[in-house]
Amino acid sequence: MWLFIIVFAIMIFTRLDDLIELFKSKDPNYQETKEKEQIELLNHRAELVERLHSLIGLDCQIESQTFYLMSLPSKLEVTIQAVDQEWVKLIVNQRKPFELVVKIEEVTSVSRIV
Repeated sequence: MWLFIIVFAIMIFTRLDDLIELFKSKDPNYQETKEKEQIELLNHRAELVERLHSLIGLDCQIESQTFYLMSLPSKLEVTIQAVDQEWVKLIVNQRKPFELVVKIEEVTSVSRIV
């Protein structure tokens, strides 16, 4: 009996966020807020793509949290090779340069090295 209750509780708690999101999604104010967040995200992404396009072929410093997963520092000195709507191709300027392809949405900040 206790095993059944524990399994049932685990199933409910794992789906609790989905249930809360479902109830919130019916609220019109919540829908407007979500739409505004999506528009802001798209605008930010478009600005970042535009900025990356203007920095093609230049030395830059790019910051991303996913670089930790590749055993790299969060900020890298790179040369931007190509930019797509979703991806950016980089050459990482280290002792031994190598190419890296990263999703644009994973890039936190970009600054040009003067």
